[in-house]
Amino acid sequence: MMADRVILAIDAGGTTFKYNILDFCSLNELGEQRFYPISNSLDKDEMLEVFKSIFLDAMKRIGEMKSELSLVAFSVPGPFDCSRGVSLMTHKWLSLKDVDLVKEFRAMDVLPPTVGVSFVHDVHAFLLGEKMCGKALKAKNAAAVVIGTGVGFGMWDGNGFVTDSTGHPQYGIYKFQFKNGTLEDFVSGRGVSRIFMGRSGLQRTGKEIEELAKAGDRNAVESYSEMGSCLGSVIGPILKEHYIEALAIGGRISLAFDFFKDSLRKAINIEENKLLIYPSDMLETAAMKGAASWGKRLYCK
Repeated sequence: MMADRVILAIDAGGTTFKYNILDFCSLNELGEQRFYPISNSLDKDEMLEVFKSIFLDAMKRIGEMKSELSLVAFSVPGPFDCSRGVSLMTHKWLSLKDVDLVKEFRAMDVLPPTVGVSFVHDVHAFLLGEKMCGKALKAKNAAAVVIGTGVGFGMWDGNGFVTDSTGHPQYGIYKFQFKNGTLEDFVSGRGVSRIFMGRSGLQRTGKEIEELAKAGDRNAVESYSEMGSCLGSVIGPILKEHYIEALAIGGRISLAFDFFKDSLRKAINIEENKLLIYPSDMLETAAMKGAASWGKRLYCK
C-alpha cells in the first residue's frame, strides 16, 4: 500500500509499547500494529533501546512504502510534561524520569532531523481518536473514561482538551475521595475485584468476573453494576457542567460494558437523547489516531 506522507504513531503504555504507520491525511493504518514489551526494571539505556528499535523498524517499513515520515506522535501515561517531552512518572518508566526524550531521540540519529515529535496524555489521545475517527465524531463536547488497572478521565470542549494549568486532564477522578478510599479503588480492574470479594468472599480478576457475569453469576453481574453506579455518581455532575454529548468508554474493563451500562447511565442521570454512552470498538487504534491527530495540530498547521 502506497502513501506519500505518513505518521509514526506510538501508544507507549506501562508494560507495552505498540506502534503503527498511519496515512497522514486519512489517519488510516498502513499495515499491522507491532508490539514491544517493557518493564520497570529496565535501566535508561535499555528503555531508550526499545524506542530505538521501534524507530528503526518503522523507518524500514516507511522506506519500503517509498513514503515520507512527517511526524512522530506519542500517546503517553501521566504525569508527563507533554510540551517538553519529559516523563514525571514515579510508578512507570522509572529510569526515564526527568529525561529529555526528544534530545535522546535526536541523538539516536535514526529519525529525519526535521521531523516533529509530539506527546499527548493517553486518555486525551484515546478521546481525540474517538472524537476525530469514532462514534463521538458529531459531538461538539465529548468525554472519555479509560478503565483498566486504573481509571482515567478526559474531556474535549469543542475547542480543545479541558486541562489544568500543567496540561493534565482537569479532573483526576482516579484520586477523588470515594467511600472509604478513592474512586480508583472501586472503578478499575482491582475495583471490580474488591466489590466482588465483598459480595462473594472470593478473589477473582476483572476478566474472571466478566466471564462469570457472562455465565449468569449474580454476584459478578452485580459487582459490575455497582462499579457503574460508582463511576456515574462521580462523573455525572461534571458531564452536565460541561454539556458533554458523547462519552466513550475504553480500557480492558470496557469489554464488560454490557454489565454496567444501565447502572452507569442511571447514576449519570442525563437523558439518553442528550448523551451518547458507548464502548470504543477501536481498541489501541483510538489512542494512536488521537496522538497523530494532536501532533498534526501542533506541527502541521
